[in-house]
Amino acid sequence: MDLAFLLIDLFFAGSETTTSTLTWLLYYLATHPRVQDKLQAEIDLVLPEGQQATLDDKPRLPYTEAVFHETLRKSALLPIGLQHVAEKDTTVGGHFIPKGAVLNGAIFTIHHDTRYWDNPDEFLPERWLNDEGKFVTKKEGFLAFGIGKRQCLGESLARMELLVFTTTLLQRLSFASPQGKTLNLHQDTQNPFVHLPLVQDILVSVRA
Repeated sequence: MDLAFLLIDLFFAGSETTTSTLTWLLYYLATHPRVQDKLQAEIDLVLPEGQQATLDDKPRLPYTEAVFHETLRKSALLPIGLQHVAEKDTTVGGHFIPKGAVLNGAIFTIHHDTRYWDNPDEFLPERWLNDEGKFVTKKEGFLAFGIGKRQCLGESLARMELLVFTTTLLQRLSFASPQGKTLNLHQDTQNPFVHLPLVQDILVSVRA
């Protein structure tokens, strides 16, 4: 039974959240055609003729990785993260935290903090690339999957799903805002605990 519940946790953590993240990603691409064009150019070069991506392809897809991470940063799907309890009295940044206090991380705020990010309100995958165009992971200020021993157990599965789904979709399709409309990139306020994308129309066209 324990194994069954662990598997449920794994697939929920790595699947349900991936669906929302992928929706955010498509909304951002539809709103930023320059990013979409650059992403498709890289995918076409590395994965010709509809070849399916594998983990071995990740090092050759730095811009794709950058788009994933910028989507995770910007959307901040779990804006306050998981609750933790202080095991002992401690002081952080001059603030006393008593033993037993319940703590939440302000992940959305951190992901938009100018101490960690230049122009944090802009969708800029290039911020994840170095001068040579290689992907660089920024540990500080990025908490999409949490940190430490309580880090998201579905992270590896979610990353693999994003890679396969995104490259497969972008090989065949392009995404845009409906004519005369602008996509709303604010979260659905009906759920304050998860930054879910709003349900809205998006224009999908088959690539020539």
